[in-house]
Amino acid sequence: MKLGETKEISREFSKELGMKLRHFRNSKGMSQEQLAFESSLNINSIGMIERGQKCPTVFTLKRICDSLGISLAALFLYDNSSGSNETAIQHVTEIMAHLSPEDAQRISVIVAQAAKIGQ
Repeated sequence: MKLGETKEISREFSKELGMKLRHFRNSKGMSQEQLAFESSLNINSIGMIERGQKCPTVFTLKRICDSLGISLAALFLYDNSSGSNETAIQHVTEIMAHLSPEDAQRISVIVAQAAKIGQ
């Protein structure tokens, strides 16, 4: 891979990451200013990250994700091009990630039973 190709891949990654963060921030009803305050970052940094002009460190991403109430896994697994079914699955996955193992198992049984009703 050539240097120019690497830079282009990095730019595309940064843009996609920024779009994902903006999606989660908007879905939580937060402004960039609120997110910056909650994650102890500069508002300009949040804006640059969301526009794909700056690629944050993993530590910075963790702080942002914590402020948004999502896991790093949810951020990276989120596919903003997916249909509503995939979005619903991602939403349930995010919720389940914050439950105790016992509660997650109970919810899993309920979902399985509900799916049988719909068939």
